[in-house]
Amino acid sequence: MKVRLLAESPLVFEDHNVQAREMYEKSGTTVVHLILEKDGVFPPVAQPDDVFMYILTGRGRVTVGEHSFDVEADTLIKCPIDIPHGAENTGKDILAILMVKTPTSTP
Repeated sequence: MKVRLLAESPLVFEDHNVQAREMYEKSGTTVVHLILEKDGVFPPVAQPDDVFMYILTGRGRVTVGEHSFDVEADTLIKCPIDIPHGAENTGKDILAILMVKTPTSTP
């Protein structure tokens, strides 16, 4: 068993009032914890893998391709492969997101 604290996880992105820490990586599956401070913006990025974002706390807006969705805690957004996806904090409190990237399964 392995236990990893957020504070001990490697910082993989820090800009635009956003911090991203890699919590887990194995066999192509990656779990990243995003913290978006007030007015924080995680710029859209396309991934060649399946991605979903689970909103842990706060309120914000997630953009997937040309579509934007208002989100809050306990919301899950699936992002299709190769479609840019990003997030912004539109609330007053921290927006925390768990982003999971998994290898794309073949039909």
